[in-house]
Amino acid sequence: MSDDIAEEASKDAEKLVKKIIPDDYAALKIHRQKRNFAVIAFMLRKYGIEFKGLTYLELLVDELIKMKEQK
Repeated sequence: MSDDIAEEASKDAEKLVKKIIPDDYAALKIHRQKRNFAVIAFMLRKYGIEFKGLTYLELLVDELIKMKEQK
């Protein structure tokens, strides 16, 4: 895995943690458990985050969940 992908996913997660509404966050967690990445990518697009591959998407969602759980 590229460090660039991990770094970019982390930066996008930091931006997203401030913007995502609670309903979207709950739905995102459900779709992550079901591994429904197409729906996740569509959801994130409304926040200005483009799909950059599955690895990126998984890292982004994992980082977002970590950040939200720490709050």
